[in-house]
Amino acid sequence: MAPDIADAVARAHGLDVVAVSGRIAEAAQRAREAGLLALEDGDAALALRAIDVETRTLAALAAAGVEREADAIVAASAMDLARALYTVARADAHVADALTAELDRRGLRDLADDVFSQFSEPKGIGS
Repeated sequence: MAPDIADAVARAHGLDVVAVSGRIAEAAQRAREAGLLALEDGDAALALRAIDVETRTLAALAAAGVEREADAIVAASAMDLARALYTVARADAHVADALTAELDRRGLRDLADDVFSQFSEPKGIGS
């Protein structure tokens, strides 16, 4: 499979490292909340199971090199922002030009060139 197609499939299914890390962090948060609710309800067995799930999900994050749960959530949000910017830049040449100029100003010439080559002709939102 061509790399660009594989990347598109991974993004669509949420299988990139950032998306997976964000989902694991969300699972850890839900496990923590479930454990607290179980403790409030006096269900020690359920609380212990929730603690086990939270511990295993946090271990998975640590194994992936994520040091803080919040970092995984911020990274996932940044990916969402990048995808939204990509959609808007494809639809509007002025946005693509402004993005290219800002990347260049920040010394990210290779990325600016990549953006320019991808967005030289607007395609319309949803294309």
